[in-house]
Amino acid sequence: MEGNGGIFQVDSSATNTRWAGLKATGAVAANTFMTTAQMNTANGDLLFARPTSTTSSSSFTSANYVAITGNSGGLPKFLSGVTFATLQTTGGATATSGGSSNINGSDYGVLIQEADGTVTFDSRKFTTGFELIQIYDGGAFTGGSREHYAAGGGSLATYQAGNTVYTATGSTNSEKAADLSSVYVSAYNSWAIPNIGGSDWFVNSFYYDYYYYKIYFVGFFEGISTMGVPFTVMKNSTNIALGRIR
Repeated sequence: MEGNGGIFQVDSSATNTRWAGLKATGAVAANTFMTTAQMNTANGDLLFARPTSTTSSSSFTSANYVAITGNSGGLPKFLSGVTFATLQTTGGATATSGGSSNINGSDYGVLIQEADGTVTFDSRKFTTGFELIQIYDGGAFTGGSREHYAAGGGSLATYQAGNTVYTATGSTNSEKAADLSSVYVSAYNSWAIPNIGGSDWFVNSFYYDYYYYKIYFVGFFEGISTMGVPFTVMKNSTNIALGRIR
C-alpha cells in the first residue's frame, strides 16, 4: 500500500516489519519511574519524550533535558520532568478495560496480514497517529553540551553547528515555541549520570533550547581535572528519531 506520490506505507510481504501506533501519552515527574501501563519493553514499546518545561534561558536550565538517569525492570526515570509518547506495535496492542484491544471499532477497519496470517497492521488498535519527521544515523552529531559546549570551553555557535537536531519554525517566538514543544525525541537509549565525582556524564541525550528554539544532541563526559581526566565529547551511538502526535 502506497500513499500520495508513491510513499511507502505497508508491505504485507515484508516479514521483518511491524507498524506501530500511539499507545500512551502523559507526563512523568523528574526522578520518577514510568509504569508498565505507560511503557512496556516486553511488548517492544518505543519511547519518545520531550521536557515538560518550556523555560527560556539565554544560558542554561537543567529542566530542559531529556535524559534517563535510571532503569528498573525496563522502566526508566528521567533527570527532568518529561511528557512522553509511547508507541506499540499492532500485535502488542494492550486490551482496554472492556477486554478488547480493538479500541478503534471492532467490525470495520484496515487489516493487513502476511502470507502466514501474521497481522502486520490493524487500524482498529489505535485512535491516534504518530508521525516520524526526521531520522538520523548513529554518529551524525559531534557531541558536547549546551551547558559546557565542548572541550576547552568551545563556543555556542560551534556546538549548535554540530549538534542541532531540530530548529523550530514560525513567524513569531510563540509560534516557534509551540512548534518546538510539539516535537518528541527517541529517548530510551539516552542515559545520564549527573555529578559523578563532581562531573556530569551524558550519552545519547537531548536539550530543548527555548531561547534559540532548537533541540540539541547532548553527549559528553565533563572530566575530572584533579585526576587528569579531560572533557570528552561523545557522538550519538544510536539512531535518533523525531516525531509528532497527529
